[in-house]
Amino acid sequence: MAPDGRPHLLAGDDLYSGDERGRAYVFLGRDAGLPAHPDMVIENPTGQTESSFGNMVALCDLDSDGRDELIIAGLRIRTSEPTRKGAVFIYHRADTGTPAVSLELPVGLSGDRFERDLGCGD
Repeated sequence: MAPDGRPHLLAGDDLYSGDERGRAYVFLGRDAGLPAHPDMVIENPTGQTESSFGNMVALCDLDSDGRDELIIAGLRIRTSEPTRKGAVFIYHRADTGTPAVSLELPVGLSGDRFERDLGCGD
């Protein structure tokens, strides 16, 4: 997100479309505040149903370039294993709609719900 000093909002909707495909909404701040409608909609990059994309979201400058990356998780995204362990997607530029990085629990490690919580910090 642009380092313009205005507040921006990233909101997830993990139940979108009735089949829990999920999506996220980007609201870009203006002098008058946040708009009533999103400036951008980010669709689930996997297209999987019942994956809850958008159940966790965060804005954080991960690469220290002065612009926040969008971090969007899917609680039950099916990864390389047949189970739904979840995944996290990082967008460097929201306007591309394509994640620059996707993270998942490495194959062979036990665990469930990889992205259950998100946090950012330096």
